[in-house]
Amino acid sequence: MYFFNLKLIFYFGIFLFIFNYSISAETERTPPNVGLEEKLGQELPSNVKLRDEDGKKVFIEDFLKNKNNTKKPLILVPSYYTCPRLCNFLFKGLQEIIQKSFSNNMKLGRDYKMLSLSLLPENNSKIAKKKGEEVRAALAKQKVTAEDWNFWGGSETNVHKIMNSVGYHYHRDPHSSKDISHTAAIIIISPNGKIMRYLYGIKFSERDFRLALVEASNGRLGSTTEKILLFCFRYDSTQGKYTPFAWAFVRIGAGLTLCLILGFWLFLRGFGSKKRKQNNI
Repeated sequence: MYFFNLKLIFYFGIFLFIFNYSISAETERTPPNVGLEEKLGQELPSNVKLRDEDGKKVFIEDFLKNKNNTKKPLILVPSYYTCPRLCNFLFKGLQEIIQKSFSNNMKLGRDYKMLSLSLLPENNSKIAKKKGEEVRAALAKQKVTAEDWNFWGGSETNVHKIMNSVGYHYHRDPHSSKDISHTAAIIIISPNGKIMRYLYGIKFSERDFRLALVEASNGRLGSTTEKILLFCFRYDSTQGKYTPFAWAFVRIGAGLTLCLILGFWLFLRGFGSKKRKQNNI
């Protein structure tokens, strides 16, 4: 009996150790001061110098412009190029949604641009270029170029200025100076550099992805159906996605009801007029 009690205490101790360790590990996977503070409507700073894949000093405002000096919506992708886990899943998710949107006539480069910005200063231009070529290779059928999706870096101070302006909070992993603790999200920027929408996670709804770009372009992108959907759906910042807009459906229903009543009234009026003409004859 005594031996049984000791054995029970021993296993209970092991259970407590594993339980406490799992809680500690979970806390480390979701460290404090990491996440997003949405700053919708604010503009990105235009005077922050960064570095493109070729090592040239660049500004985000310049990347928004095309060769013909027209501007497109921009998707900003916070990440880093030596990330062994989360960023790779994020890039894969983006490749998938880009392919789906392309199948429905929304093309990267023609309709919008993408910009990855490394959170890790040690990711130099050589590393950035290699990562960019690797990610773009999966989109070879669309002929995506560095002008359509580029991979940038910069000094710790300047990258932090950009990330702070969009409310993106991250920090170095305390257990590894080469790793960054961060969240998975993309930020949709309007052609004039204004923060429009945030989409979270590593998998993206095609509806949310396309509606965010249609909204950021002020209706210049997208089909008629998508513009109608934008009227019926509203961006919910608490969920980071588009949700049905109840009032819009009420207005549509009221409009349809009014049309039916008006049509019925016109029908009755026409029928009555025809009957009176027959009686006069």
